[in-house]
Amino acid sequence: AKTFAMVTGKPLIPVNHVLAHMYANFINDKQINESNKLTITFPAISLVVSGGHTELYLMKSVKDVQWLGGTIDDAAGEAFDKTARLLGFENRGGIAIQEAAKKYQVSGIPSASLRAGKYQGKLPRPMINDETLSFSFSGLKTAIVRETEKYKTMKQWNDETINAIAFEVQEAIADVLVEKTLRSARQYNAKSILLSGGVAANLRLREKFSSKLDARSPKLALHVPLIDLCTDNAVYIGSYAYFRGIPVDWHRVSAQPDLSVEECSSSYLGNAS
Repeated sequence: AKTFAMVTGKPLIPVNHVLAHMYANFINDKQINESNKLTITFPAISLVVSGGHTELYLMKSVKDVQWLGGTIDDAAGEAFDKTARLLGFENRGGIAIQEAAKKYQVSGIPSASLRAGKYQGKLPRPMINDETLSFSFSGLKTAIVRETEKYKTMKQWNDETINAIAFEVQEAIADVLVEKTLRSARQYNAKSILLSGGVAANLRLREKFSSKLDARSPKLALHVPLIDLCTDNAVYIGSYAYFRGIPVDWHRVSAQPDLSVEECSSSYLGNAS
């Protein structure tokens, strides 16, 4: 990138890709009105949830971003990925969990086998009642391992059990993400909620957010990127650069592989204050 900037004379804008995820919400045509102004209202709570991160931010404006809390161990996306491998879906991750959970929903809840006692699992919702804005999914992963081992030992490991566990895992993760995000929205009197990151593509998570907002916070507006813009892509990087990026002399730029997601303002990211 430094070489391109030097040769072409183009500006070089350093980007923290975790922060950039939230700017996928600013490139949907629905977020721009006829006056070419953003329709997202501030303050907004931004949940960035992916395989490596589960972070909550307060956005006071397009440029003024404050980290509120995040995972203290494993991210939500990592819990999805681990579960997918345990259930035999290899590396298909969250999309495989979503598909299996959907099959369980279609079959009816509770299904015949659930009523017969073949699957009666209830997974924990880690830290859902904790007053902090922190997340933790390592304990959930441990509980999922116990569930799979238990039903394999009972010789009740079949497609319906797998689908049922996938459903419960998805419900548990979504419940925690929704509750913590809504709590932060109330705490900071937010007018909007922004979802982003790979896990934001999960349809059940979107559904739960929509239903909870309609029931408990009808004045809160929910913004979610197009599904194709949730996973890592160049488009949201460009969006971040447009709305918040500050060109830096390429001589001064060096890659920072350990760049913190908590530090939202630096000489490389543009001083939000």
